[in-house]
Amino acid sequence: ILGIVHSMAHKAGKTFDITHGTANALFLPFAIKFNAKAAGERYADIASRLGLAGSTTDELVDSLIEFVEGLKKDMNMAFTLKDLGITEEQFTSVVDKISEAAVQDPCTGTNPREISVAEMKKLFEASFYGTKIDF
Repeated sequence: ILGIVHSMAHKAGKTFDITHGTANALFLPFAIKFNAKAAGERYADIASRLGLAGSTTDELVDSLIEFVEGLKKDMNMAFTLKDLGITEEQFTSVVDKISEAAVQDPCTGTNPREISVAEMKKLFEASFYGTKIDF
């Protein structure tokens, strides 16, 4: 249930010189929210097994995302690409290219929800600006 996390990490990591683990951690909450439309029950199960709060799938998914964000905070990890020092100019000059490449990445085929290049671009933008996933 993590296909696009790795696809995004492969392309952004190479482009912006980000270690794979750091990139995966950065993209994970955004990918969980995007994938919840197709795999919400699976994420809810993970949240329940971790003892996280929530009585509905949506609440449990949100708790899982908060849990991941809390781990990142505890480890002083970046929450956005911007937090890593990537400038808006650097980002906007490559976002179309890395979005297309991420959709073509072999890991994308294992993602529980299909994703278009336009949606991948929105995910990258959300991960740069720190905006919510609502699509």
